[in-house]
Amino acid sequence: MKQRSIIMDPFIQTNETDDFSSKSIFKTKEVQQMIYENQNPIDCTNRHLLIISEHDCGIGSQIHVHGLLLGYALEYNWTAVWSKNVNYAWPNSVFCNDTVGFDCFFERISKCEESDAKNASYLHKIKPERLFIPHQVKTVLNRSSLAPENWFFYWRIMSTLYMVRFNNKTHEYMNNIRNQMLRNPRDEYDFFLHVRHGDKAVEMKLIDTKNYLKPILMMQKLLQRNLSILVSSEDPSAINYFVENEHLFESVSYFDYPRSNEGYMQNRGKYFDVAMKSFANIRESQKAKMIIGTFGSNWNRLVFELHQTHLIDTPYPYFEVGCQACITQYQCRKKNQTYDLDW
Repeated sequence: MKQRSIIMDPFIQTNETDDFSSKSIFKTKEVQQMIYENQNPIDCTNRHLLIISEHDCGIGSQIHVHGLLLGYALEYNWTAVWSKNVNYAWPNSVFCNDTVGFDCFFERISKCEESDAKNASYLHKIKPERLFIPHQVKTVLNRSSLAPENWFFYWRIMSTLYMVRFNNKTHEYMNNIRNQMLRNPRDEYDFFLHVRHGDKAVEMKLIDTKNYLKPILMMQKLLQRNLSILVSSEDPSAINYFVENEHLFESVSYFDYPRSNEGYMQNRGKYFDVAMKSFANIRESQKAKMIIGTFGSNWNRLVFELHQTHLIDTPYPYFEVGCQACITQYQCRKKNQTYDLDW
């Protein structure tokens, strides 16, 4: 069954239509405008500010934590901002000298700054409650075909979409990475797959690289043609596996740079470089029709969330090779499984 998004349940009936765009998830523009107005108030002078603290984790996990804090700010009419007094590890480079926090990579999270808010109240080091959704978003979703147990995933997509808006300077930097390092560049790919190895073994059983091959071979048989793939991984052996088996596909594309299968803890001192190369991969992934990954990885989920906002009408599925038994409402109902996308 073709669905505009895997989070929508085709068996829930609603008269509500998305009057903003047929190419977006339900009420995308409305919710993005809601976030933007809260983050960019008319006057910052007396605004309550929520200071985004540093979190010692990978960049995908960081962005998801920032999204939760964005939700708290919306709920309580605060504005989430970066602070010059916080040492954010990932945007740590001379490239970022004229910015604060992740504004180094993305469009500004807010027009408000600590120095502007002369009489501001501050909230520091809030610990986000798991699965928190701002009440304004719940009001919107009451009109949707989305089952309440999956509202948090909707909010994850919306907060990620607001956070991950690359600025022009970052686009230029990623363009250079693409021009110098991307092997077999294409305007469009059939598959994008990110093989999450490295330090992920402390949280989950790592997925054998060969498992990522199965969906490709299945779709090639179904479509009766070889397919193009874009491969991403911190594990050099995963990249090499697909390069060595290139004869099985139409083409194999990947960013060609040294990899050591390390996790974020081992990358201290080179966070900025890792971040930019990762962002170049995620931007390129938006040119793919299909994704193979595992929802056990924050980075895989980030790729998927952005893909859901960019290619909403794609007729092709997402392939889960790890922790999920089913990934659509329809599929889970057929398998008598619980549909769980809450992480």
